[in-house]
Amino acid sequence: MLNSPVATLADMLSHLLDRDFVKQAGPVLAAIVSDPRVRSAVAALNREAERLQAANEPLTRNNPAIGNVRGAVEASINGVKPQLATAGTALETGAIATGAQIAHQMAVSGGLQGIPGYAWNVVREVKRYTSSRAWSAQLNAFAPDAGRRVAQIAVAGIVDGQNPVDIARSVSDAVTSLLRAQAEALLRTLQLNSYRRANAANYAANSDVLEPMGIRIAALDDRTCPVCVDLHGTLVPIDEDIESHYNCRCTVVPIVKGFPRDIESGEDWFNAQDAARQQRILGKAAYNAWNDGAVTLSDFVGHTDDPIFGRQLATNSLKGILGSKDAKQFYSFNYNKN
Repeated sequence: MLNSPVATLADMLSHLLDRDFVKQAGPVLAAIVSDPRVRSAVAALNREAERLQAANEPLTRNNPAIGNVRGAVEASINGVKPQLATAGTALETGAIATGAQIAHQMAVSGGLQGIPGYAWNVVREVKRYTSSRAWSAQLNAFAPDAGRRVAQIAVAGIVDGQNPVDIARSVSDAVTSLLRAQAEALLRTLQLNSYRRANAANYAANSDVLEPMGIRIAALDDRTCPVCVDLHGTLVPIDEDIESHYNCRCTVVPIVKGFPRDIESGEDWFNAQDAARQQRILGKAAYNAWNDGAVTLSDFVGHTDDPIFGRQLATNSLKGILGSKDAKQFYSFNYNKN
């Protein structure tokens, strides 16, 4: 039998908000939990969860009962705006995002059974990035207070299951000086990095059944950079975030103890592709140099430091690898080989 819906809602609120927030927001939280609209919506969701449980059916995030809870919480929050304002900007930001978090957490947990560890790990990593000084400094350069506004939209969107393109659209609408392409690159990288770090925490928690080293996997296609191609199939610690770059689509596949995996290396995959794809990945001049044996895929693996995301992978240029003089011969206007 499920717990009291109102008691469960209050318990979820206390987990979602840190201790200082709860202490500061106590009167507001009490008003939200006791709001008849919220109590009614949560009670209806509880009945729906029990019905589905009896029918052995899942409670999905698209269930109307979940949307009703989110709407009721948001409506209740809007009703206590004066109290929120006196509590300060931090209180308002967190409280508004909480409505979306509650609905999403209910869905992914299969009902009112608590907050799943993986989902909370993702939220924690998103907040870690968006609460940094580097985040504020970079975003505030576009508009005053942009860092806080973009962080609020990002957190609410990610916990609600939105993809980076949709979140970026909301961000560029809110901060018009931030181009859509810039917003998409930032939000995609934020989301993917947070998922990867949450995966690392989840793998570490299951180290008793997983090998300490997992396999780095790249999305092998025409859009994959030569760095990620080269690193595809390499072994990496499962409890650490992998090196990546903006828009990086790589991930880590864990190895269950006793069940070894055999993955083709990125170099072997690249060697098996036709010349047209190899040129699309490397670029014509770099392909010419690689095809002549002047460089290898691993030569393109470089690094850079990003103020928000830290040490990142970067693709070394052909001139950076060979020097301007030796690289010049491989550009199309100088290259004479077929």
